[in-house]
Amino acid sequence: MKNLQKTIQTLQRLNELQGPHLAAWAEMLSPDERQKAIEKTMGDLSSGMQEKHLSFMRRHKRSLVPVRNGICGGCHIQLPKGHNKPSALDQPDVCEHCGVILDWPGEIPEAEAAEPLKKSPSRKSRQAVAGSRVGV
Repeated sequence: MKNLQKTIQTLQRLNELQGPHLAAWAEMLSPDERQKAIEKTMGDLSSGMQEKHLSFMRRHKRSLVPVRNGICGGCHIQLPKGHNKPSALDQPDVCEHCGVILDWPGEIPEAEAAEPLKKSPSRKSRQAVAGSRVGV
């Protein structure tokens, strides 16, 4: 799992250095400094992961996006219900729709996710309550 976390952190840094929207700290670097930082950071990735990252960069897209509420940050499509964040595989999770690498930041703990959503009262029940107050 440590290798996976390191890969995710490396991809985040690369996206900040050369993604479509540079991070503020990356904008302050000179072009030479930025290129050196990119080369050094790329050395921390496997060759397959380097190629995947570069493939997205050539298309001016981020190679790593966050998942929020089960929705891919790249294509904005709901991930399938059985889709879980990676555990012991030590391989990053990939969106089945757009192929981007998924980051699962601050996922909701299992106990909270299992809690049912509270429904607001229906229109009929609100009218019934309002009607009972009229005679008071």
